[in-house]
Amino acid sequence: MEERLLQFIVAVCIVLLTIVFYLIYSWGKSSRRTVLITGVCDSGKTLIFTRLIHNMFANTHTSIRDNSSNYLTEKGKTMQVVDIPGHERLRHRYLDEYKKTARGLIYVVDSLTLNKEIRDVAEYLYTLLIDEDIMKNCKNVLIFCNKQDNSTAKGAQVLKTMLEKELNTVRDTKSHSLASTEGDLGSSYLGIPGQEFEFSHCLPVIVEFAEGYALDSEGDKAQHNLNPLKKWIAAIS
Repeated sequence: MEERLLQFIVAVCIVLLTIVFYLIYSWGKSSRRTVLITGVCDSGKTLIFTRLIHNMFANTHTSIRDNSSNYLTEKGKTMQVVDIPGHERLRHRYLDEYKKTARGLIYVVDSLTLNKEIRDVAEYLYTLLIDEDIMKNCKNVLIFCNKQDNSTAKGAQVLKTMLEKELNTVRDTKSHSLASTEGDLGSSYLGIPGQEFEFSHCLPVIVEFAEGYALDSEGDKAQHNLNPLKKWIAAIS
C-alpha cells in the first residue's frame, strides 16, 4: 500500500512539473512577440517598416530613434515590429532595449551598395550574431536583400557568399584581438573553430535569406515586393 502511494505521489509530481515547465515555456514564447528590423544606414529599413505597418509609401530619412507598432501577420497573429536606427551611435541603445523580447530579427542589406559597405555591414551583423540575448531568445534571423527591383542588384546567393567571406575575415580579426586580451574566446566565437564561416554554422540561430524591394526603381511609389518578408514573419509568429 505504501509503495503504491509513493508511486502515485511521484506520478503526480511528474505531471505537475511537466505542466509548470510547459507554462513557463509557453509564457516565454508568447512574451517574445517582437520583430526587429535592423541594418546599416540607408539600407531601406524605415520604408520597409512603413510599408508593413501602414501599407503606404513615405519619404524617409536617417532615423534618430526607433519606430514601433503592432503588425497583423498573414496568420492573423499580432506582432510588434520595431525599426532600429542604423546609425552606429544609436543602434546599440535601442537594440538593448528590445532584444530580450525579440522573436525574430530582420537584417536589411542594400543589394546595390554592399560592395562598398561590406565591412560595416559585416561588422554589425557579426555583433548581432554573437549577442548572447539574441542567441538565447531570438533564434530566427532573416537577411533581407533589399532593392532587388534594380537590374544591377546582386541576388541573395551572391550576397550570402560575400557576407560569409567578409564575416570570416571579421571573425578572425575579432577573435585574435579577444584571445590576445582575454586568452579565451568562450561563447563569443562565431561559427565552428577551424572552419571557414557559413551561416549554417550559427545554430541554434537559423539564418535565412530573402529578396524583395520597398520601392520600384522606376519611381512608381505603389510598387513594392515584401511578400517573402511577410511570409517569414507569419512563419515565426
